[in-house]
Amino acid sequence: MGSTSTLEIRNYAELSYVLKDCDFVPEHEVRIPHLPRRTGAVDMLFRDRDGSQPGIVVEFDGAWWHDNEKNRSDIRKTYALIDAGFGVIRIRESPLLPIIAADVSVSKNQDAHLTSAAVLARMLELDWIPRGRRDRIIQYCDLGTAQAVAEASIMIHRRGGYDLATSAAEIRSRQGSSSWNGVRLRKRAPLHEGTLGLERQRVVRDQPQRTAASQADAQGFASDRQSQLLRSTIPTAWLRPVGGAARHTRA
Repeated sequence: MGSTSTLEIRNYAELSYVLKDCDFVPEHEVRIPHLPRRTGAVDMLFRDRDGSQPGIVVEFDGAWWHDNEKNRSDIRKTYALIDAGFGVIRIRESPLLPIIAADVSVSKNQDAHLTSAAVLARMLELDWIPRGRRDRIIQYCDLGTAQAVAEASIMIHRRGGYDLATSAAEIRSRQGSSSWNGVRLRKRAPLHEGTLGLERQRVVRDQPQRTAASQADAQGFASDRQSQLLRSTIPTAWLRPVGGAARHTRA
C-alpha cells in the first residue's frame, strides 16, 4: 500500500463518516492542482460543499516515517497550505511534537475513533464547523466506538493492504507469531523419515513391478525429455522486470 498506513485510512474513514453530514466533501490522497506537487499532495481534504472556502486539510504524521528532515518539509508544507487559504490540522503521533497550535498529538497506534474525535473537537474549537452541524460532531464524539470500520476495511482491501492498524515496528514484533490479526495460521506438519519410508513401501506394494526393459525405456524417455528442456530457451521479453503499477491520484 505504499507509505499510506492503515491508521491513516481508518482515521480518514471516521472523519468522512461525520464530516460528509456537515457540508463537507471528503477526499483521500488528493493533489490540489494550483499548488506545487510537494505542497499540494495531501493525505485528506475536506472541501466545503458550497465552495465558499478552500477546505480543511488533515495530515497523518506517523512517528515511524517522520525523521528530522521530514519534519522540516512538514513545516514548510503546513505554512504553504495556510497561505493558500486552507485550514490545516496535523495528527502527530508520539513522540512527534506539534508544528502549529491546531495540531493534535496522539499516542502511538491510537484508536481511530479517539483520534478522530480529537480532530473534530479541534475543528469545533477553531470554529470550522457550520453552526447548524455542530450537534453532529458532539453526537459522534459521545459514541465511544469507531463507526466506519467496514468502510475502512474495504479501502484497505482495495489497496492490497492488511486489515491491521499497525506501525512498521508492530509488524516486526508479529513476525515470530503463529497468528496474524487473530487468525490462527495452519502450520504444515513436519515430514519424518519414518513416514516417508512407509509411503515408499505403499507405492511399491500397490504398483506392479516394472521389468528391466520397461525401466530402461522409462529412463531413456526421461533422458530425451531432459535434453529437450535444456535446449529450449525462454523468450527474452519474459525476463524483463515488471514495474509496479503507478498510483493514480485525482487532480
